[in-house]
Amino acid sequence: MKQQFITNLKNGKISAAQNRKELAELVKQGGIFSPLAEHIKADLKLQHHWVSHYFFSKVNLLANNFSQELCEHLIQVKERLQQIPEQGFTVENVTETVNTTANFTQETLKANQYIEPDLSRYVPNSKLKGYIDAQDVSAIRAFLFAELSDFRLTIEELIQAVFYVEKNAKGVFEEYKTSAFIAEIEQDESKWNGRYFNLQQGDLNLNFALVRFFHLVNVRETLMKKGDPDFQQIKVERKEPQVQTQAGSQRTASQSTPRSQTGQPVRQTKEQSTNNSNSKVLAAILAVGGLVALALWKLFH
Repeated sequence: MKQQFITNLKNGKISAAQNRKELAELVKQGGIFSPLAEHIKADLKLQHHWVSHYFFSKVNLLANNFSQELCEHLIQVKERLQQIPEQGFTVENVTETVNTTANFTQETLKANQYIEPDLSRYVPNSKLKGYIDAQDVSAIRAFLFAELSDFRLTIEELIQAVFYVEKNAKGVFEEYKTSAFIAEIEQDESKWNGRYFNLQQGDLNLNFALVRFFHLVNVRETLMKKGDPDFQQIKVERKEPQVQTQAGSQRTASQSTPRSQTGQPVRQTKEQSTNNSNSKVLAAILAVGGLVALALWKLFH
């Protein structure tokens, strides 16, 4: 069965999902795997190096080092090549899908979901809308990834953006999976800190799953509530633009310009001009530092 697994893994027309299923059967047998050799582990590459040549150069190593970690890595590489698809990696006659969420229970999924918000009045960021209109999956992912660490956004705004993407773009979010290179989600909140958040962001980059994204939202919200200084909301005052009629603008300008009894504008002194300038600076500072209500909510299915 070991040799059959290697043969099927090398076959680009057999889906990575099928290979993953076969690997799970081998794991159940036990005692068949070898530890991953250190020199091989040190030479494993990240996603931007995954091409067919890299895949076949590593899959041939299984003959002398049949490591579970190496098998999982190669399945991951093959899955990526089939998604592109790379020449020679076109899946044929695939009729079944395999659950890749090993050790990932329904309770875990439920604990990291948010109820869909009302998007009827939601106005997406102009850049995000442009990426969605172009169906640029890579750009959408990069945008959402950056939004996770933008503490000017409220949790509500972040969740709205995610649901907007889910409704209007295809293929942005992947199925949740774990491997030797992608850590499982940690449910123990006592272990959540800035370092964990950063590590999970790295895992999200390798497995852009909706449940991973919402988990990071959950971690961010929890650390904020615990008072972590690196996860506090940056409060920004958002004001509705004031619309004035032309007549109103003229009256305002007329009222704001001092005039003499003869109706001529009064020339301001240097001291008066300085005071007016200081007033404008003060108004700008107050505008930036104004408090807004933090719209946080966390409802689970």
